[in-house]
Amino acid sequence: MFIKDKIFKEIVWRILGREKVGELKYALNFVISTLKRVFLKRKKINLYQSCKITVYKSKKKYGQIFFGYHDLNPINRRRNKILAHELPFSTNSKNNGKEVSVGYFDLGSPSEYIEFGKTNAWSWQMGARLRWLDESRVIYNSIVNGKYGSVIYDVDLKSNSESIEVALYDISVCGKKGLSLDFSRLQTYRPGYGYSCDIIENNLLNGGVYSYCFESKALKEIISLERLSKFECDFPPNDLQYINHLKFNKDGDRFCFFHISVCSMSGKRFTRLITSDFYGEKLFTLINKGTPSHFCWISNTELLVTVSNNGSVGYYKYIDLNRKYDKIEFHYGNLDGHPMYSQEDGIFVSDTYPNSLREQVLYSIDDKNYSVLKKCSFYTPYKFKGEVRCDLHPRIDSGLVVVDCATNNKRELITVEWL
Repeated sequence: MFIKDKIFKEIVWRILGREKVGELKYALNFVISTLKRVFLKRKKINLYQSCKITVYKSKKKYGQIFFGYHDLNPINRRRNKILAHELPFSTNSKNNGKEVSVGYFDLGSPSEYIEFGKTNAWSWQMGARLRWLDESRVIYNSIVNGKYGSVIYDVDLKSNSESIEVALYDISVCGKKGLSLDFSRLQTYRPGYGYSCDIIENNLLNGGVYSYCFESKALKEIISLERLSKFECDFPPNDLQYINHLKFNKDGDRFCFFHISVCSMSGKRFTRLITSDFYGEKLFTLINKGTPSHFCWISNTELLVTVSNNGSVGYYKYIDLNRKYDKIEFHYGNLDGHPMYSQEDGIFVSDTYPNSLREQVLYSIDDKNYSVLKKCSFYTPYKFKGEVRCDLHPRIDSGLVVVDCATNNKRELITVEWL
């Protein structure tokens, strides 16, 4: 039966063309999910507990608001401002590399977006790596002297304070160390995560991991792809390799990242989660079985990771430099998501990808007994898929959860405060 189905699919693809088949599948799924939602009387936002929802949106006709990836916190330490990007155009992969705005809202004033800069160095999933450096200074990736770089803006002084000729992926909590990679290479092999501006980067064309010191302004390649290809493995020389998801631990003395190899023959991806110190030494392969997809640091030595193994997804706690792990069993624990941990609240939040009703679930988990404490769901229209999908990417700050959402057919930033 499997062989017959495969032959039938191949015949249909050859007659109609793969693109046409994709369009028909898209239309059919749209009709089915719409009928399901009407029959079940589903709302765009479904709340299962009492909570306060605030929607931060653009005043422009086609304007969209979003923040980016789940590993950064858009709320400042004073807890009175929330960072965001504003897109002056509709969702379309052809808009990659077009200029977008960076700015903020005063927390609690969802209709008053305040712009402080513009950038072409952004992506649908990661944004411009916009983040707070301290109570008043913000840093984001941009074009500096014709190359990918970073701009530091002081919200209190209302002026740019510094420009750096290197685009940064992550920055230590102390604000003295940075990590970078080849954003063009990343976009080529993982569309939606890197940048697609037609420029040459700052000596990052080897595709490895780079360190940056804010005090000395020194940029240095600390881990090359050639070295990684021979580290505890032996990848074929024709395989494509790239780095993604660099992230410091709490103290900034170690960081982790994904090393991905793509088979040149089959296109199959092999992903490893590796940790290192800031100097590119003491490399340690934390996960080399299964496919790690998302993670967050819980402490200086412990990580929470989602891993897919033989089609089954699970949440695991790993110890750095050890490989010991514990699997977390809970409802939604078999669905991939973007976990973020809050030591202050003793919980972690995560999300799901759209189900058959095109609903993404946001939930919080007690870190002691792993029970689901709170949850709500958001409808996501079908056009938000692939490179331009809108994942919730939840971040938590003192009980306030921030998500990106496309419930109203365009990107908006939503805060959820469970009461």
